[in-house]
Amino acid sequence: MRMGIVRILRSTIPDMTAPSWTSIFTGADPSTHGVYGFSQPSGHKIVRTGRTSCKATPIWDAINPLCQKVVVNVPNMHPVEPLNGCMISWISDGSDWVFPRDLLDDLHRFGYDRYAESHHSPLKRDVQWLCESIDTKSKVAAHVLEKYQWCLAAIVFSETDWAQHLFHYSKQKLLTVYSALDAALGRIVSTLGSRTPVIIISDHGYIESKKNFFINHWLINAGLLHHRASMRNRVLRTLMEIFERCAERSGEIRGTVGAVWRVVEKRVGHREGSDAIGPSSDLDRLEGLYCYGEDIGRYYRLYLTENSKMNYESFSQRLEDEVGKLRDIKENKNPIVKLFKKKDIYSGVHSLDAPDYVLELDPTYCGRAVIFDPSRVFNTISSGTHRPEGVFIGYNLDTSVLEGSDDLSTTDIVPIVLRILQSRPVVKADSKRADV
Repeated sequence: MRMGIVRILRSTIPDMTAPSWTSIFTGADPSTHGVYGFSQPSGHKIVRTGRTSCKATPIWDAINPLCQKVVVNVPNMHPVEPLNGCMISWISDGSDWVFPRDLLDDLHRFGYDRYAESHHSPLKRDVQWLCESIDTKSKVAAHVLEKYQWCLAAIVFSETDWAQHLFHYSKQKLLTVYSALDAALGRIVSTLGSRTPVIIISDHGYIESKKNFFINHWLINAGLLHHRASMRNRVLRTLMEIFERCAERSGEIRGTVGAVWRVVEKRVGHREGSDAIGPSSDLDRLEGLYCYGEDIGRYYRLYLTENSKMNYESFSQRLEDEVGKLRDIKENKNPIVKLFKKKDIYSGVHSLDAPDYVLELDPTYCGRAVIFDPSRVFNTISSGTHRPEGVFIGYNLDTSVLEGSDDLSTTDIVPIVLRILQSRPVVKADSKRADV
């Protein structure tokens, strides 16, 4: 690789898509930009996050307004905003998912909206679908890169994320998806100028965890969480138990049933308020400390409900005691590596919205927040789980842009890009060519 750089890239805490990509494009940590997940608690409800939830300035708004920008499929930047260039959301809902509007006909022609995040459940994301999605998004990317005289382009492919969650048990399926993305990136890079700097990053890594740790079940058994079950969830709970048994069979069955399980898991949690993802979720069913359930990585968010009857310091001491006592008898180990208080991690202006505690799990465990059978704290279903180490690959870059640092995090990307832009000429919108 000419002028190539490869580094490990540390993700955010939690190591999740929404806060990580928000940090990548703002240079701020979650307690500064205010985004801790695709949704997060607010009072007695769970609210979705999006572009307006971000309190920090994304890089495309921070650089020279004379420069055109291309922003495609960036997570959590919905609804789109007007800018000099184009912005295409990864969610094709409503009328505000693309700017300018005259791009709509082109996107419909490419079929982009068929592969947007809001249009397909995990059950429909098979290998062929993921490869078709990569191909479609790469064609859209090539089209807008040709259409605009850009000085900054940000294009995100989420298909490898889904592949790791759905097909972690199959190296062949993962290789098929990764090969499709590698070919698509090659086609995009080949259309750029010979000296165009390119940065390829993953917001986190992956690992196959061997067991599930039902965090809210543990909290219930420890007396730290109380909840009132809803009647309509009993059928869903039964289905959860059936899927759990089926998922211990062969890898292929595990993959298919695992996708169904995640759909049902969300529905169970949506009714219980522990794994909720929408504004209709009711946290009044819960009292005490609960794990918020969209996280599937190394770090897990714990929140105190507003009706909790114990003060923070007393709760902290009791939680520390329970963490110390926790044991997976079959493995003879504690699945929790470390317990963090809010102040241990977050210090930004929006740290009040941060989780009250964060659990770091042993990488062999995947945390689950769904509540269906509190007597079961562990099971042996493997999962594709986030790990906090992503990757940074620089093409046509000089190592000086890193300023001697080999320890990169998501908050370092914006400063690196700004140093690259400062070393290159400003390209106006009416320029014939953007060799940047």
